[in-house]
Amino acid sequence: ACIECNGAGQYSDEDKASSCKTSPAGHKPNADRTGLTICPRDTFSIGASDDCTDCAQDWYSEAGSSTCLTCPQYETFVESTKNCDCQSSFIRDVETAKCTCKPGETLSGTECKPCDASKFKEKSGVESCSLCNDVVKGSVTFDTSSTSAKDCVCPEEYFMNGQKTECLRVPRGVNETSFGQTLEDLRLKRGFWRTGSNSTDIRECLAEEACLGGANSSDYCRPSHRGPLCQLCEAGYSKEMNGLCQPCDSSSKDTVLTLVLLLFGLALFYLFYRFVLKPRVPTEMLKSLRTGVKIMFASYQIIVNIPTVVPNIIVPEDFEKVVQKMSFLTFDMFTIVSVRCWTETATFYVQLALATLLPLIACLFLVVLSLSCSSPERKVQLMTIALALTYLTFPTVSSTVMAFFPCDEMDNNNEWLRADYSISCLASSRIPMTAFALVMVLVYPIGVPLLYFCILYKNRERIKKPVDERAEDLSIVGYAFLFESYKPAFWWFELAETFRRLSLTGILAVVKPGTETQLFSGILLSLIAIVATAWFQPYQDGRDNVIAVSMNLQVALITLTALALKRSQEADTYSPEEAYDEKGMGILLIVYNVVLILVFIFYGWGEMTSGSRSADGLAAKVIKKRGSVKTLASKRGVTTATEEDDVGIEMKPRANSEFEAANPMAKERAGTLGKERKSSWASAVDEDGNEYWYDKTSGRTSWTKR
Repeated sequence: ACIECNGAGQYSDEDKASSCKTSPAGHKPNADRTGLTICPRDTFSIGASDDCTDCAQDWYSEAGSSTCLTCPQYETFVESTKNCDCQSSFIRDVETAKCTCKPGETLSGTECKPCDASKFKEKSGVESCSLCNDVVKGSVTFDTSSTSAKDCVCPEEYFMNGQKTECLRVPRGVNETSFGQTLEDLRLKRGFWRTGSNSTDIRECLAEEACLGGANSSDYCRPSHRGPLCQLCEAGYSKEMNGLCQPCDSSSKDTVLTLVLLLFGLALFYLFYRFVLKPRVPTEMLKSLRTGVKIMFASYQIIVNIPTVVPNIIVPEDFEKVVQKMSFLTFDMFTIVSVRCWTETATFYVQLALATLLPLIACLFLVVLSLSCSSPERKVQLMTIALALTYLTFPTVSSTVMAFFPCDEMDNNNEWLRADYSISCLASSRIPMTAFALVMVLVYPIGVPLLYFCILYKNRERIKKPVDERAEDLSIVGYAFLFESYKPAFWWFELAETFRRLSLTGILAVVKPGTETQLFSGILLSLIAIVATAWFQPYQDGRDNVIAVSMNLQVALITLTALALKRSQEADTYSPEEAYDEKGMGILLIVYNVVLILVFIFYGWGEMTSGSRSADGLAAKVIKKRGSVKTLASKRGVTTATEEDDVGIEMKPRANSEFEAANPMAKERAGTLGKERKSSWASAVDEDGNEYWYDKTSGRTSWTKR
């Protein structure tokens, strides 16, 4: 009898079979065991089994499989597709067909996560991210998931060096808030400049508004400016005193207006002097006022020269505008007049030649004219004018001469003259000009003080005599400009004043411009001048000592203000409070100037009016108009003529006259007056032939010899 094939996995697919067959792996017997059925997908059979076993979760198999397979690493079985697919954070690599982490991500546990900030990964894989610091020292990335070393950039306040190997702190003048700066695209602040895109030498511009800053080296300068530090003007433009280039039409109009106002002011002053001061004020009073004017003029000359000596000085804007209006005090036509609008050849060398030769020729002409003149009075006048000319031009010419020497060395192997950045200090044409400049150093910064010293030292014994005696000494009256303001004991003080003016203009210009050292030097020199003047009190009039101290204090305050503002701007903490401070300091400096001028005018006017109305003034007027003065010179055999005109002034006590009680010439007051210390008394004769004595300084009179 036939036996049924009912064992595990048995079947028979033939008639008259002698035995049952066993199902192979991946198969199972069909329902009637007459054949085989292939195990479907995701099932398996190892053979000799009536059923196909389902694969476990996340396992799979192809149809007819003897075993189930698990998905490769980082893959998962997808029921809908019945395939393995990359897990959610992985990608299938095109080359290897494996699931892995994409560039910018790395394996963290069982998933891919972005590279941290300051890390990057350029290729797919499960390797760790690379550190930016290993590629460029100090670099970081903008964000996570960086896929390239190029994503490594420098953080704020740093820039990447030219070799792309390190992040360096940005120098002063570069925007600190910019992220990812390189040497080639450094973002300069307004007011700064560099030679090119590969330069790390960031320079502060001498005129802040001339430099726009930015990242493009070809656009550092504002329109109409060019060259090193944007110091040169394009054709058709001329540089103003504030360092900015203005159209020549505008500059010409400003120049004409300045000259017109200057000439108009000089004309008004001459008329005031000729028809108001001279007729009403005694000569000695005019001399006293002249000393005050001389002190203030010398100090204002220094103040006006400060922007030239310290080109990038930071002073309050309002005060700077006031200083610019006084530029004519420098007697420098290159400052007052826009010479570059007339000719492009007007370089600093031309300025140096004109500034030094013109005053020198004028002085030599005056001296020769004086020596050939037969009139003693004319000799004195010409010599006085020559000395006054040296005094007026000395600071400006000296600073111009000293400005020839400082050069600015750049990092591109160029070296430019600080006074004119169109002139190379390496050019062969500088050699003969250097010889010329050295000669002018001997003539002006050294020669003028030496001339003053020789004149004063040679005549020191005459100058040290009482004021009235030295005023009558015809041998030194031509040099009175150098000593008449000072007490006889301080015959040398004009040398100290000359050194002060030279120090604050010419010598100070040699110090590197705009540095704190230069500003501190200016403060120190001013303080020394203040202490010296306050200690010695060299001027005859106490008011002049006060004026000298006040003017020196003003120079010290200006440089101190500039130092404070420089510190504030360098700290980049310019707050509304600091803007208020700058405005306030500017106003205070202006008010200080105005008060000084008003006090001087008030004092001078009070002295003139009191001198012309008092009995002393009336007596002085008689002396002035009558000309019948018997001075100390007459005791040496020189007698002055007596005019007989009647000026209507009582010169001696008369009956029922109010003049007697107030007149210091009254005989009964002579004893009192005799006790007063006077050293400049001279004799004169009144209209009735009576001799009396008068003080040439104050105009006071007495019947008795002083």
